[in-house]
Amino acid sequence: NAMIEAASGDVLLITDGVYSTTSGESFPIFLTRGVIVRAAPGAKPVIQGDGTETLMRSFIAGLINLEGLTFIGGGGSGDGGALSFRTATVTIRNCTFTGNKLTGAGGAGVYANFGEILIEDCLFLENEIETQASDDSGAGARIDNADFLLRNCRFIRNRAIGGEPNGGALFTHGDGTIEDCYFQDNYTPAWGGGLWADGANDLTIRGCDFVGNRSGYSGGGMYLFYTAARVEDCGFYANFSSETSGAGGLTLDGFRSEPHQIERCRFVGNSSLWAGGARSMRSARPEFLNCLMIGNRGFIAGGIGVDDEAYATIRYSSLSRNFTNAITVEGGATAEIHDSLFSGHPNAHVRLAGNGMNAFSVNSLFFDSEAGIFSSPTGDYTDLEALESDRQDWNDNLVGDPRFLSPVTGTWTQDATFDPDSYQTALVDESANWESNQWVGANFTINPNITQPLHYAIVSNTSNTMSIWGDSEFFSTSGIAYEIVDVRMSALSAAADVASPTGPSTDFFGNPRPVDIFDRGRDESMDEYDIGAIEIPYESPFLNPKSDINRDGRVDSKDLLLLDEAIKEESK
Repeated sequence: NAMIEAASGDVLLITDGVYSTTSGESFPIFLTRGVIVRAAPGAKPVIQGDGTETLMRSFIAGLINLEGLTFIGGGGSGDGGALSFRTATVTIRNCTFTGNKLTGAGGAGVYANFGEILIEDCLFLENEIETQASDDSGAGARIDNADFLLRNCRFIRNRAIGGEPNGGALFTHGDGTIEDCYFQDNYTPAWGGGLWADGANDLTIRGCDFVGNRSGYSGGGMYLFYTAARVEDCGFYANFSSETSGAGGLTLDGFRSEPHQIERCRFVGNSSLWAGGARSMRSARPEFLNCLMIGNRGFIAGGIGVDDEAYATIRYSSLSRNFTNAITVEGGATAEIHDSLFSGHPNAHVRLAGNGMNAFSVNSLFFDSEAGIFSSPTGDYTDLEALESDRQDWNDNLVGDPRFLSPVTGTWTQDATFDPDSYQTALVDESANWESNQWVGANFTINPNITQPLHYAIVSNTSNTMSIWGDSEFFSTSGIAYEIVDVRMSALSAAADVASPTGPSTDFFGNPRPVDIFDRGRDESMDEYDIGAIEIPYESPFLNPKSDINRDGRVDSKDLLLLDEAIKEESK
C-alpha cells in the first residue's frame, strides 16, 4: 500500500520485520519511479516470498533506489527471482540476496534489461537457477544490455543447474565495470563458473578475486565470449573446469572490437583437464602483461593454452611450476612471448602440438625444464640454436638461473581441515616459528604436498598455522612435506637488467620499472628492465652481490657465518 501511494522523490523507511504473504504482502511489488526504499536506521527488514513470484518489479524508465534490504524466496519461471527491471535507472546498495530460485530465464537475485544499474556492497548467497535451456544464465544476477557498475559485491555458492546455463554467479551482456568483487564456490555445468560476459565493446573487470569456482565446460573462474575486456589486478585461485578442452581459471573466446587485456593478474592452483590457468581460443587476441602464473595444473597446458587460431601475447610475465607445460599452442594458433620468465615446468616451457603452430620469443628467460625449452612433434630442443628456423623465431633469449629467493620447507604436524564456508584450508606445523602473516603476499605460494603439482595462495599465517585458498585437506595430512615458494629474484638473477629497452612503467606490484642494478645488464649508463613480472627493487636488502657470500640470493646470517669462518681462517 505504501508503494501504491508513494510519489517520485518519496523515501520509504522499512522497519524491522519479515514482509511476506503471511504478513499481508502481495508479490510482485511494482516499484514507483523516483522512490527510495531504504531500511530504517538500525533495521534489517526481510522481503520474503514463497518461491513462486518475483518479489519486486519495474517496467518503466525512471530512478529506483533500494538500500539495506534482504531478499529471500524470490522465484518463478520468468526473469529475476528477487528483483526484475526493464529500462530503469537502478541503484542497489547494501542488500542481501539469498535463497532465491528460478526455473528459467536468469538472475535469481537480480535481473536488469536495458537502462542503467549500480549494485554496490551487496551479497549474493546460495541463489539458484534450474533450467534445460542453453541461454538461461546467472544464478546470482543477470544484466542484459544495461550499462552497469558492480562494486564491492560478494557472490558465494550460487548454482546454475540443468541444461547449459552460463555464469554460475553472474551473467553480463554489454558494457560495464565490475570492481573489487569476490566470487567463491559458484557453479555451472556449462561455461563460466564465477562469471560469464559477452557482447561488450568496453568491459572492465578490476580488483576481483575468483576462488574455488567450477564449470562443467570451461572457464571455472571466468568466461569472456566475443567481448572486448580489460581484466586488471584480479586473482584466480583454485578454480576448476572438468571438460577435456576447458580452462580452470579464465577462458578467452573469440575476438570482438579490441584484444583482451589481462594485466597484473595472478593465477595460482587452478586446474582443468586441458588448460590450468587460462585458455585463448577461437581467434581471441589476448595480451597478458605483468602476470604471475604459478602452480596451475592442466594436462595439455598448465599455464596458458592457445588454440583454434587464437593469437596470444605474453609480456613481462612470470610462469613457474605449472604442470605439465607452461604454454601449449595448437589448432593454427600463435604465442608471442616477450621479456617473460619460465621456470620449473615438468615438461616443456613451450609446446607446439602439431605442424603449422607458431611461437615467437624475444628477450625471455628459460630455466629448469625436464623436457627443455621447447618441444614439438618434430623433436625436443634444449638449446637456443636448435630453435632457429623458419617456423619458430626465437631471438635474444637466455638460459640461466633466475635465482629466486630460497624456498622454505617443513612437515605438517596435524591433518589439514577444510572450511567450505570460507573455502580455506587450515594447515599446522607446530615446529614452525613464523612471523604473523609473514607469508601473505602475491610473491608467495605454497605447495602443501610436494608429491603433487598444485600450489595455493596464502590467506594468512600465525607462528605455526596457515590458511590457504582452496581445499587441500585430502593430501595435506600429518607427516607430509610442504614447500613455500617465493618468486622474487635476487640481484644475481640472469633476468636482471636484460629485458627489452621499452616496457610497462610499473611491475606486478605497481612498483616503478625499470630500476637499474649496479654492475648488471647491458648498459650501466641507463636504467634497464628485468625479465618477468617483478622488477628487482634497488633498495632490497639482498641486492648486494658482494655481500651474498654463499650466492643464495639473500644477505643473511648464513653469509655472516661464512664471513666469520673466513676471518678466523685468515687469522690462523
